[in-house]
Amino acid sequence: MLPDKNIQAYSSHGEQGGAGRTTTQSVEALAEEFMAALSAEELEALQYDFNEASTAVWSNLPIRDAARHGLRLGDLEGKSLKAAHALAEAALSAEGYKTMTEIIRADEYLRQDAGGMQWGSELYYIAIYGKPSANTPWMLQITGHHLAVNLVFNGKQTSATPMFVGVEPQSFKADAAEVEAMAGRIGALAAFLNTLSTSELGAAAIEGEIGDIILGPGKDRDFPEAPQGLAASALSQEQRDLIGHAIASWVMAAHADTAKELLEAYLSEEAINQTYIGWNGSSDVMNSKSYIRIDGPRVWIELAGLQGAAYRDKVQIHTIWRDKAADYGACFGLQENGHSEQIK
Repeated sequence: MLPDKNIQAYSSHGEQGGAGRTTTQSVEALAEEFMAALSAEELEALQYDFNEASTAVWSNLPIRDAARHGLRLGDLEGKSLKAAHALAEAALSAEGYKTMTEIIRADEYLRQDAGGMQWGSELYYIAIYGKPSANTPWMLQITGHHLAVNLVFNGKQTSATPMFVGVEPQSFKADAAEVEAMAGRIGALAAFLNTLSTSELGAAAIEGEIGDIILGPGKDRDFPEAPQGLAASALSQEQRDLIGHAIASWVMAAHADTAKELLEAYLSEEAINQTYIGWNGSSDVMNSKSYIRIDGPRVWIELAGLQGAAYRDKVQIHTIWRDKAADYGACFGLQENGHSEQIK
């Protein structure tokens, strides 16, 4: 199962992702290596100006429903494909690269098991905005169905967002091994939610009907004016620690240095006490009507459980991680409403 050249490219880098690198090359050097392996026509397709309008072009939808910038991974092979994966692996953490590849493998499983030309591991795109540099801003983007990685380097703020990760199916077998791209994030959220009492769940409920995530593609800086749900300051230390663990399950996809800096900001005592947890539809993350939100002074995480597109009796997962102070490296302005004044 999954005998695709992109799948083979993933496995050629090992399952340890960035942590398994033996090179000390910088991300910008690996970006330059990748670009050197491309033709003039491919280079033209890869590169975009680093500006607000251009970098905002990404989606979680299949390519049939939303065009992408950049080069299609399925059109790369040999040296250029290997260089693209080396760049992605270096830019993310081991866990982040693993999550990325497992999401893409799940889409290939969809293509082979459920059919449909809108799915498949070849339908993912890589783009570079600006010129890779050690001191001026530029961005690496990898996007496709259920995936949008937007990594700005040398921005005004350390950043790994916006980052969309989702999956369908949630679990499948490949080479006799179970592949579960989102299990860590889902499990971390469930572990916290299961501690809430009936009254706490009631206080965390968000009114209305939400359905899918609300700050997906095209919704930059559209944060609600005020937090909704249950304040973490009203919870026990054990529960606040579980909120921190849930936040970390998203943030640890970023490169280790980036993740460390962001977690220090998100998980400080002051920040956690100003963080709110909310749910809508169902607080059961395995329910097809579930919606969960973590809303802090900076961190914003949403998870939505939806009816599967291919497997109608199962649940697909959509999630988004954003940073009110640092999306796109804070290069294009900051959130100006809501409780953004709490940003430190």
